[in-house]
Amino acid sequence: MVKTDVAYAAPVLSLQLFFNEMGAAFENAAGGVCETDAFDFTIAGHGVCVRTAGDGLRSVIYPAMAHLLAGTPDQPALEISIWDEQSTGIALPQPPWHIPQADEKAVFVFPDTDPFQISISADREVLSIGDRSTNRMFMWIRDASRLFNHDYAAPLMHIFRTWALSDKLAVVHAGCVGNGEGAVLLVGKGGSGKSTVSLLSVLHGLDYLSDDYTLVKFGEEPEAFCLYNTGKLHAYHLKRFPELERLAVTPGADKDGKPLIYLEQHFPGQIAGQRNLKAIIAPVVTGKPDSALVRISAMETLKALALSTLFQLRNDDKSALNKMAGLVKLLPGYRLELGTDIKQIAPLIKQLL
Repeated sequence: MVKTDVAYAAPVLSLQLFFNEMGAAFENAAGGVCETDAFDFTIAGHGVCVRTAGDGLRSVIYPAMAHLLAGTPDQPALEISIWDEQSTGIALPQPPWHIPQADEKAVFVFPDTDPFQISISADREVLSIGDRSTNRMFMWIRDASRLFNHDYAAPLMHIFRTWALSDKLAVVHAGCVGNGEGAVLLVGKGGSGKSTVSLLSVLHGLDYLSDDYTLVKFGEEPEAFCLYNTGKLHAYHLKRFPELERLAVTPGADKDGKPLIYLEQHFPGQIAGQRNLKAIIAPVVTGKPDSALVRISAMETLKALALSTLFQLRNDDKSALNKMAGLVKLLPGYRLELGTDIKQIAPLIKQLL
């Protein structure tokens, strides 16, 4: 994704009015004849309420986050209301800004809109605005049936990524597996083997927290939280693992995208809500027969964790690098040299834990 700054010169009052209009539009959508749902989740000890209005939105939000369902909180830490224009007939209110033409992969950034946070897809098919002072968020989707597999795999990621910056939390680009002893982060750029190791670990009895995005609480005793129970691999890669291939689905409009596995549906006893972190592992494909764990420096560990996180998540937290640097000082780092005998991989992680 490419960040594109938007020169926003209108007063914050205009954003407040637009925010109110978004709220009224959602209530109109929820009052129609379309599907409506309300989900109460618990994320890292915080209550999060998600309300939807629109056909198909339940299938986008619920399966990936089913493991987080909880009782209705007295005062949720975050409220998200989403509607789909195609099925509800309720259009997006007119925003008080101008969006320039940009590459379709661009993400629009509004640098001076505090306390409001705004996210817009480049093609204007999804827009959200939140008020940090009240922790309320409204999201408009033009047509939920056109969302991609990654939207189903990690719904509302851009909202959680920003919201998590409070309470010493942050989303990092990492897989995470473990057992009763604790958990390890699996770090590195796309294609390094994070998803493969995460899913193979589940098949061999380890607990699952993530294959791609992990919610981490920093501090003297760092913790990892399972945000999504989804795993994903390229279709050609899944063919190597028939026991996973038969579980995979492609719910998004991009049928050639990565198939997903909703692990809560197939391995419910192995979804770990929280684990204390014990180590950081950087997988590397070697092509050799045997796998091995090799201790690496804190600098090499930080490089594997930070570069992919800052690039993949476009982290706006200016202290993010310092947080990750503090994490690698606390936890030992290892390079996991992935051999062709995949049965060796999970036992190495178990032994480390």
